[in-house]
Amino acid sequence: MTDIIKKTAAVELAGTQYSGIKAREIEEKEIKKALYDQIKIGYKISQTKLPLDFQKEITATVEMVYPEIVERHGGLTEKEIRLALRNGFYGRYGDFYGITPKEILRFIDAYSVSDQRKSLIKQSRDAQEASQKPQPPKKLTDDQRKEWWAIARERFKDGHEVIAADHLWKIGLDYKFIRIDDAELKSIKEAVTEQFRKEKASLLDPRRVMKLKDRKKIEELKLILETHIDQRGKYKKWVLACKREAVIRAFESEIKQK
Repeated sequence: MTDIIKKTAAVELAGTQYSGIKAREIEEKEIKKALYDQIKIGYKISQTKLPLDFQKEITATVEMVYPEIVERHGGLTEKEIRLALRNGFYGRYGDFYGITPKEILRFIDAYSVSDQRKSLIKQSRDAQEASQKPQPPKKLTDDQRKEWWAIARERFKDGHEVIAADHLWKIGLDYKFIRIDDAELKSIKEAVTEQFRKEKASLLDPRRVMKLKDRKKIEELKLILETHIDQRGKYKKWVLACKREAVIRAFESEIKQK
């Protein structure tokens, strides 16, 4: 029986490795085709005469730049490659001097750090996060809203993060699940302040590799923390964090009572 299990595992592992290899082969083929197509179009855009043996020359250029692209920007998709080259040929990254491997790589380098790519990545992430978050229906009955609260509380009890905090905050207030007096409000603000300080310190840890998004987070946290605690309501991040903290405290109180 042990031998059978081992053989089965070996077959499954081999199949997984084969699938991974095939996926990489398909990706390589798609990216090389994108490069070939866009370089050919680049001749038309720049009104440059095609070489006599253009197929051979373009293929040679593709084979030359492909490994460099994978090494520098392995995360770029086939569509992004097309976009980067199209931008470059239309002069969006400055004047270019001939359709050469050096210029092709310059276009892709420029695109990889462009605001355009950052915006596309953000849109993609926002769409992905939105699709993963359980969204409550727009109109719920009282029983449905209370059920939503109970489900969220049980998920929190099981170790899941509190999501849709703004919605839960409204439910908590409407049905008196959340009760806040001046002392509790002060405590919530102090707790969130400490959370933000820890988050900022973590981002400033010298052992971390600082990224652009980290710098933006640090700037946002610094701005909030430097604002008087009673005047931070103008910052969306602060307000949402306070609401989440209030919801968590209400959940913890209900869990203790059960």
